Order: sequence, then structure tokens, then C-alpha cells
Amino acid sequence: MLSLKSLVELQVHRSLSEYITALVWSPVGNRLAIASGAGEVVLWQDFQETILQAANGASIDALGFSGEGAVVGGSRASRGGDTLAAVC
Repeated sequence: MLSLKSLVELQVHRSLSEYITALVWSPVGNRLAIASGAGEVVLWQDFQETILQAANGASIDALGFSGEGAVVGGSRASRGGDTLAAVC
């Protein structure tokens, strides 16, 4: 399990190109997904970072895991409303 100290250390070692817009813990295991205003989505698991989506200029405003904690999904605002962007 990640401690508060571990989260602070993760922030020091990696910075997103924009501000954080969403973050969510997986209901199973020790996975943390983080999204940015630039559209980046990163997954932290066992102190390892995996980039799920690179910056694309479209802010990801919400994130969620499936009930099993296996799939990450996010949504971003669009002119016609919210658009779901699955990022696995």
C-alpha cells in the first residue's frame, strides 16, 4: 500500500505537462490513475509509471476503473457534451 510519503516522492519524480484534473484509486490492488489538463493519463502501480495516453490538448476531466479494477475510462468535455474516452 502506498503511504503519503510515497505519493509525495512519486510527484517529485514525475510531473505532468499540465495540472491534475482527475485521479482515482483502483478498487482492487494498488493502482492510481491520474489525468491532466493536457489530456495525459498515467497509471501508477507498484511504484512503476505507465503512460496510457500522451498529451493531446484535450483535458480529461473524470476517470474511473471497472469494478474489477482492470480497465480505466475517462471523460472529457466537448462542445456537444461529455465524451467517453476509454484509455485501458
